[in-house]
Amino acid sequence: AETHHVVLADTGGWMNQTTVFAFGPADFVIIPCMADRSSVIEAKRTARQIENISQIARRPIPYRLLLTRWAPRGLAERATLADIEESGLTTFKRHIPAFSVFQKATFSGDMPHTGFIGLTISKVIDELVGLEAIPAEPAREKAA
Repeated sequence: AETHHVVLADTGGWMNQTTVFAFGPADFVIIPCMADRSSVIEAKRTARQIENISQIARRPIPYRLLLTRWAPRGLAERATLADIEESGLTTFKRHIPAFSVFQKATFSGDMPHTGFIGLTISKVIDELVGLEAIPAEPAREKAA
């Protein structure tokens, strides 16, 4: 964080010490949520943990759920959205579709950034900029 404008910390999907330590200095937390009951339960638990850490840190730590592996017209997705809305949690306007290219990336390490995938990720980034979670443009180094 001392030398970069954006730092991403991808922690495990369960509450562990690393996850808790990552929330403390965070300016924004993205909580991934798939279309299943277990994912919603974990997202709710994570949101409450962030709220508790916000109280300890004496500052708000904003967060949103990012719907991942998402098929908007699916029955499970509609039930998941109803559960999320009932709990009062906020989601990103965009979702990450259930494309096999993301699963392939876990083997190759190459993250897709062109085509529809690139456009989708760009729109999520644009939303983060709009929320002021990340800077629109990196700050320029001052000349010495």
